[in-house]
Amino acid sequence: MKKSAFGLFFCLIVSMNVLAGERNLVTQVNWTSSCSDERRNDGPHEKSLLGAALVATLAPKIISGVVDIAATAISKAGERKELARSNTSSVDQPYSISKFGDLSLDSEFLCLRVLRGELEKDQTELDLRRPEKLLFYFEAEIKELTPEPYFRLEPRRLIVRNFEESSFWSSDRREYTIALSLSNVGSDKPFASTIFTFENVEHSDKGYDALSSMLLNKASLPMLMPPVADYVKAAQAKQEAYAAPFVFASSLINNPTLPEKITIPDAQIDPTVTASIDSLCQKIEGYNKKYPKSPITDSLCSNDVRIERGNVDKAIAKSTRSPENIKWANTICTIKEDQKDGSVSCKPTGNAPVKVGARFGHMITEVTLVETRPESGFGKFVGETVKAAAPDIDKALQQQLIPSQRKAAEDAANEAARTAHQGTLLADLNVTKSEQALNELQLASAPPSEQTDARVALLKAKIAANSAYRTANLPVPYPELET
Repeated sequence: MKKSAFGLFFCLIVSMNVLAGERNLVTQVNWTSSCSDERRNDGPHEKSLLGAALVATLAPKIISGVVDIAATAISKAGERKELARSNTSSVDQPYSISKFGDLSLDSEFLCLRVLRGELEKDQTELDLRRPEKLLFYFEAEIKELTPEPYFRLEPRRLIVRNFEESSFWSSDRREYTIALSLSNVGSDKPFASTIFTFENVEHSDKGYDALSSMLLNKASLPMLMPPVADYVKAAQAKQEAYAAPFVFASSLINNPTLPEKITIPDAQIDPTVTASIDSLCQKIEGYNKKYPKSPITDSLCSNDVRIERGNVDKAIAKSTRSPENIKWANTICTIKEDQKDGSVSCKPTGNAPVKVGARFGHMITEVTLVETRPESGFGKFVGETVKAAAPDIDKALQQQLIPSQRKAAEDAANEAARTAHQGTLLADLNVTKSEQALNELQLASAPPSEQTDARVALLKAKIAANSAYRTANLPVPYPELET
């Protein structure tokens, strides 16, 4: 009887696991306009406390650290038993262009959301209105590090309603790793990536929010913003050109009597000083005509140019704020009566190049979600592999993330290409020279030993040419010598 009861219990457990395995589980990733945690809603484009200057200063150390952090995270995950791994991706258009031609992240692209759950029949994506079907829910908000082209992701919510794989005797806690990479369509390398790791996670409908210790200090390190394609820049330029008249008109309405900015050099106050400067400049001009190969200059002699430029600026300022222009501005723009801040409303003419709601750019978001528990060696192996490659990864990341190093890497690559090309040219000339030397010896009926030495020199020149072409990543000119 006891054996039968045990067998029934065992079969029940097995059947539960089989049913769990038959569930139609999927992982999804998408970007949304805001995260669900509203208690820290300080704006989508809030300037981070980590300022641009600090980012520039710390960038090398930050990037060096991310390799070790990633390797450690993977290693620690590997010391636990991997229970479930899933991958997903999405293609998004992250940018939008305002009516004035300003390029920015679209308002629908401010929060990363990763979900894992069960699809019901005839469903193609998870339904957030059915939370009981969700196993895992994660949100991270974008924080731009303006004015530099960097951003961070700050976790806002983590909910694990059920573990993906569990049994009667398994642990009641899990570790979750979320590996994120962002890349351009058509590129085989990401322009940004990061890893989030959360330990000792308990399943609960409530989960963890931005203020819990589970998510605090878990923000990603700085990552590059999505690169802007040329066609996006062209669309932005067209929109700026279209909006230019309205921008100009609104500036005239808001500042019809804007002070004319003109700087008069102190030397122009006293006519005696002006005469002395003129005399000096005439002497310098005469000297330069007499000795054109060794001319001299003096900054005082540019006063006349500065004065004339000031007069031109003054004329432009007066012309742009003429009564006629201000009258024109008022025909297309007016101050909103219900706005005390002086906001201006303009009547658009013609069709704007960029339609309202248009999105630009294409970016692939890839996510790997891993659920683990103790006692596994796979992740440890991966972690050790990452650590072994850390110096190369570190160097590559620094060259991608730090503008100065990226420029240096590009310059080095260009210089290497030039050197390699020059090497092939010199190698070809050396082969030609060796061939000519051998021909001259043969025509002169030189002793056999001299002709043999010339053939050896020619063979060496051809081998060197093969080496130079390989360095330049070109097909070798003498493949018969490669066997």
